Amino acid sequence: MVSVYYLAFQEAMHARESNFPSRDRIGEFEELRKQNRVKAKSDLSEAQYELIELDRYALSPNDGSALGYRVKVLTSFLNGTLGENPDLL
Repeated sequence: MVSVYYLAFQEAMHARESNFPSRDRIGEFEELRKQNRVKAKSDLSEAQYELIELDRYALSPNDGSALGYRVKVLTSFLNGTLGENPDLL
């Protein structure tokens, strides 16, 4: 995930955003991923699809499409739009 964090920060820098995510916000994202894995094991329909896919891509090599998807999911979370981006569904 370090590559994903780096790319997300690079994206924010290029967009000249001044509000970079804090360590706490990244921690919230990781906690949400953990909780989502538990939900997916007990009832797949209750889990967030984007986070399931992110975990699946995290197991694949760091190719462009896998990294791109993971960055989009992280960015959506940081922007408060996770679950609202039709490109991720």
